[in-house]
Amino acid sequence: MALDAAKNFAKARLSTGYNSAATTIVLATGGGAKFPAQPFNAVWWDATLYLDPSDDPNVEIVRVTGLSTDTLTVTRAQESTVAANHNTAAHTYMLAAGPTAKLVTDLGSITDDTTTNAAMYPMWVTAATGNLPQYVSSTKLAWNPSTGSLSLGGNVQVSGNVGIGTTAPKNRLESRGSGNMDTLANAYANAAIFASYFSNDIYGIFIGASNSLGVIQVAESSTVADPLALNPYGGNVGIGTTAPTSPLQVVTLPTYTTNAAALAGGLTAGAFFKVNVSGEYFVHVVV
Repeated sequence: MALDAAKNFAKARLSTGYNSAATTIVLATGGGAKFPAQPFNAVWWDATLYLDPSDDPNVEIVRVTGLSTDTLTVTRAQESTVAANHNTAAHTYMLAAGPTAKLVTDLGSITDDTTTNAAMYPMWVTAATGNLPQYVSSTKLAWNPSTGSLSLGGNVQVSGNVGIGTTAPKNRLESRGSGNMDTLANAYANAAIFASYFSNDIYGIFIGASNSLGVIQVAESSTVADPLALNPYGGNVGIGTTAPTSPLQVVTLPTYTTNAAALAGGLTAGAFFKVNVSGEYFVHVVV
């Protein structure tokens, strides 16, 4: 729930008197500039007889729903008050926008706890630290606006997409790095996804891209790379197949008759290819 806008010293004289049915009222010239943006609640009373509006038996709270220069559109009889005539001849009537019971009610709905309002949770802002701690069933949310950091102890449920490094995620979770991963140092600095066993940034796996190449790199620093294990605890790995039947199955290797033919076909040193010998295939490495 959004609170009504507020403005200091929001009080002005009415240009004339109005009966209990009026829903458009005009302030004295310049009075409209003293009020906040609508909507807001305001107190209407006879200032000729009563310096304190609470002493006026016909005091009324109205809701201002429109404000154009000095002309206000109002909804009458708000907050248990009664629409009254405010048009005694030669009397001055005032309108003031200040705290009313509605403000207390609105604040209560924001800071209410789950025992009385399941849709709201307790929230406090600590001005001294800039932190916003929120407690829900022992879960703590802390936000520091000075650093932009947000920490959460607990689970998060998101109904839409989540973007990291992007304001328009197209997938459930989309993370974008800050640049190419064309070197180990750049992989360390620009990965779209980084996962580490430790709380600091060592011994991690980096996932991202370099131009048109996808990159997965394991490293313990920007200069030291580490080995990568795929399915170390079981399971098969397939390349070119979605149903591998051995620990490593590659079904897309090209077939050549010789190493020279593989080189001529565009393979480079270290690439694998198949050789058909009397109906049996053997894997070779380009040298």
